[in-house]
Amino acid sequence: MAEKWSDFTDGILNDRSDEINKKYGLNLADLLSNPGNYTDNLAAKANFEKIRDDIYGYLDQIETSIKDDREELNKNLKNCNDVTQKVSSFLADLSKKSNLPIISPANMRYNKDAVDIIYINEFNDSISSLLNKLASSSNFVLDSTDKYDDYSIGEWIFFGNHKSYDVNLLLEANTALDLDSSRNEINYLFANAEFVMGIDNQPKQASDANTGGSGSKGTDVNTVSDSHSINNAGTSKNSDKAGSNGPINPS
Repeated sequence: MAEKWSDFTDGILNDRSDEINKKYGLNLADLLSNPGNYTDNLAAKANFEKIRDDIYGYLDQIETSIKDDREELNKNLKNCNDVTQKVSSFLADLSKKSNLPIISPANMRYNKDAVDIIYINEFNDSISSLLNKLASSSNFVLDSTDKYDDYSIGEWIFFGNHKSYDVNLLLEANTALDLDSSRNEINYLFANAEFVMGIDNQPKQASDANTGGSGSKGTDVNTVSDSHSINNAGTSKNSDKAGSNGPINPS
C-alpha cells in the first residue's frame, strides 16, 4: 500500500494493522485508502476515534525511542537556519551591487528538469565565489526558502539564459524527520477519511508534544538518503519511490 503514502508511514500502519483488525474487525490500510467504502459501516464510524488514538499513541511511542535522532535533527536544522541567514545576507548585498533581482513570488512555474541542483551545508569563501559566479550569469534569482517550524531552509534558483542552478541547503535524512513527515501524512489520511465517511467529530491532530517543537511544517525540505533527495513528505525528487527507511519499532 506504500504507493498511497510513504514507506515510513506504511511501516507504522503495518505495525498496528493486526491489532486493530483483532480489536475492531477492520482493515486499517483499506479504511484510510478507501474511506468511501465505509460510509455505511457503523462499526468503523463508532470506533474511528479509538483507531486514530491508537495510531497517534504509537507515533508518540516511536518519538520516545528516537531522542538522539531528534537532537541530531534539531542540530541540523539550526545549522541550516544559520547558513540560510548568511547566504541571504550575502545575496542581498550582491543584489544591490549588481542590480540582480531577487524575487519571492507567491507561485512560479518552470521546468525543474532543466535546473541543476547544488547542495550546500556551510557558507565559506568557496560558496561565496560560487554564488558570485552564478549571479554573474543570471538574469534573476528566485528565493524559494522554506520554513520547518521556526527554522529557515534556504533555496535560491539562479535563472540564466542558457543554464539555471538551484542552490539548496542540505538537511540530511533522519528518523525524526521521517516521523514528522508521517505525522503530517497520517493527520491528512484520518482527516480525509473522517470527512468522506461523514463523521462529525472534531478532527484531531497527531500530537507534537514529544517532538521538542520540531513537527514538520515545510513543503519541500531537502534531505538526502542513499544519495537521493527526498522532500518532507517522504517522496524522492530523483526517483519514483520514497528514500526513507521503515519506522523503528519502539517495543
